[in-house]
Amino acid sequence: MLQSFAPPERFAVAAARHVDEPPLFREWHPHVLLVGNDTSISPALERLRPQLRRPISHWRPAVAADPPRVTSGALIIWGVGTLSLDQQHHLLAWMTGAGANVQIVSISESQLFPRVSQKAFLDDLYYRLNMVCVALDDTAANPRISLL
Repeated sequence: MLQSFAPPERFAVAAARHVDEPPLFREWHPHVLLVGNDTSISPALERLRPQLRRPISHWRPAVAADPPRVTSGALIIWGVGTLSLDQQHHLLAWMTGAGANVQIVSISESQLFPRVSQKAFLDDLYYRLNMVCVALDDTAANPRISLL
């Protein structure tokens, strides 16, 4: 039988600090993929916002076909799962060129990997956007974070 010598309160504090102040975001600005619905994405994005590079730009592909012309800061892409293959190719080319210094936060209502398997989403783009994946449930109380 395994026993823990540390009080449970210590683990709760460490876990809360890990979620609130991940060193990954203080020292490096990775691309983040948020997966969830509108009610879970908004609170998660607000908690993530202080860790993002400045200035922050937004792109809603359903409203504007082309991404904004930004060369620094962070770009939040709403509905990344709805990008056409042509838009995906343009985004990937931009990320490797002018957008190389831009932190990307992509938001999707569903997991993108099944679309990659069906060849409906570019695998190169998926792996670039999915450096840190945060899958949220409806309450956003239990985010699941995975690092690639």
